Amino acid sequence: MWEGWRLTIQTRLGRLRYATIDTGEKYYLKWVEDSGPHADEPNPLDRHLMQTCGKRRFLELIHDFIVYDAGTKKVCRQNQYFGVKAAQDFILRREGGIIWHTQGSGKSLTMVWLAKWIREHRIGARVLIITDRTELDELAYAGDSNSQRGG
Repeated sequence: MWEGWRLTIQTRLGRLRYATIDTGEKYYLKWVEDSGPHADEPNPLDRHLMQTCGKRRFLELIHDFIVYDAGTKKVCRQNQYFGVKAAQDFILRREGGIIWHTQGSGKSLTMVWLAKWIREHRIGARVLIITDRTELDELAYAGDSNSQRGG
């Protein structure tokens, strides 16, 4: 099923902000990446475009890092993206780890994106999510028709 627009990018005065369609301007996100292959690009707009819109990352963002939360389409922040990517590396090496988040930093969505990746890339994997709030239960099951709720 074709969903139409997935990501909107706004540029102004050398800055780049991104969001999903219908996101209010105050909720647009900045991509902050001080290291990596394009970190030394002197033009800030070019640097941000190369960091967010490089073919591989752009396709990854629109395919793997957009989710519906109570009917609202959301895209990851850069800290969520890099947290999930680091966790994927640990999982591939069969190692454990911790993702440290502060209040309001997107723990629930990070958990959803990582669980989705595990189920798509680790054959036979099971993901157990234990929550303490009904809202988190709804988010954990949003968009995953293969999820089963416990009693």
